Amino acid sequence: MEGPSPIHRALPSPLLLTVALNIDLQVRLRRLQALAGGAPSTPSSDAAAAASSGPSTPPDAAEGTRSPNPALLAAQARAISLAAAGPADVKAESTSTSTPAAPSASASASASAAAARSAAPTASSSRPVPSPSPSTSAAPASAAKPIPRPSSVASSSATTTPVARPAARGASAAPAKPTRPYLVWESEQVERVLNVTVSQERAEAADWSVVFLEEVAADLKAEGKPTVVLPVDSIDTLLIARLSLDPSATMTDSLVTMSVLAALPAGETATAYLLGCYGRLLPLQPAAAKAGYTPAEAERWKGTWRAVKDGLVGYLSEILKDPGMFPQPSPTAERPIGPLELLPLLLDPAHGNGKRSLLPPTYLPLLLSDLATHGDEPAEFAQKVLSPLMAAVFQRYWTPAEKAENQSLTGGGWDKYLGAVERVTQSKETAGLVSLLAGDRHMATS
Repeated sequence: MEGPSPIHRALPSPLLLTVALNIDLQVRLRRLQALAGGAPSTPSSDAAAAASSGPSTPPDAAEGTRSPNPALLAAQARAISLAAAGPADVKAESTSTSTPAAPSASASASASAAAARSAAPTASSSRPVPSPSPSTSAAPASAAKPIPRPSSVASSSATTTPVARPAARGASAAPAKPTRPYLVWESEQVERVLNVTVSQERAEAADWSVVFLEEVAADLKAEGKPTVVLPVDSIDTLLIARLSLDPSATMTDSLVTMSVLAALPAGETATAYLLGCYGRLLPLQPAAAKAGYTPAEAERWKGTWRAVKDGLVGYLSEILKDPGMFPQPSPTAERPIGPLELLPLLLDPAHGNGKRSLLPPTYLPLLLSDLATHGDEPAEFAQKVLSPLMAAVFQRYWTPAEKAENQSLTGGGWDKYLGAVERVTQSKETAGLVSLLAGDRHMATS
């Protein structure tokens, strides 16, 4: 029995562990008594015994005639004390031996045995005294070795291995910081929405694609105001100056005015211009807060945003009712002016009047709602804008060129007309005005 018996590892109870340890220690005690017993020997008797035994006698045969080993006697006493210990003492012994700072009992016994062997007298000058066999010297050391507890190993590894904590979910990103003063940023936003400027240098740098309002810039210089930023508090002035530009006017002596008029989009109506401005404005409502400006500046931008929106909706409503308010290109069958300019947006919101719509499809119900609630007379909008628009939808449905496809169950022509009605009634403001169209003269002739 060279190491701890297998029964030690199979009995988890402290009492059973003590019983098994007692049995094991009794066996080791008998072996220790056999090793320590016998008559005391002298160097001369050891030499005579070695001479009589002959060269074939193994070294272990002389162990029975050797004097008692002090280290073995110390290990015997240690084993007897362990055998008499109770379960609580065994547990305490196991805990103390598992601590690295305190030396174990087996280590003390091994050190004592090594010291005793080094101090023992030699048998003769010609041959050293044979040392005990490895099995007998290792036995006392292994007898006192406790079974390591898995809990202590797990706790030790848990304390030494750092656990990386995952990053917190939903952590907000660092707020943006403004890159320029608020007044400059505000002027740039309005300039981008209306596509106008009061700076001639900026218009020239953009190859006149940004419309230079020459008269407004002259008025600002006369008042001693800078022409670097737009006068955002005068939205009406900016819109009137832009809508009053006539691309067909060629009688002018100003090279700047000629450059401005030549750069205007060909055939663009006032309604088309205002629709483009409306589509660029809507997503900019929270722009100031996203840019990192102070709450007061963000609130000021909301006021400017509403002022620009009210100006766009107001002039668009008036132009739809009276298309002759500002210079307009000559209407044609393919390009009408007035309320019928909204017809392509109703029938094909993705494309509108061209390859790409001036207004995103999701913005059309918002626009109709703003037009219906603008002013104090919604019935006027229903009569002058909504009625001719819906009459054109139904007339187009019954045209001979599209009648067969629109009335076919397998065709998809009817779907766009049903979608047009759905887009008009999607807003509760315009849906409430549909009931006013029953006796209108436009609907009666459609």
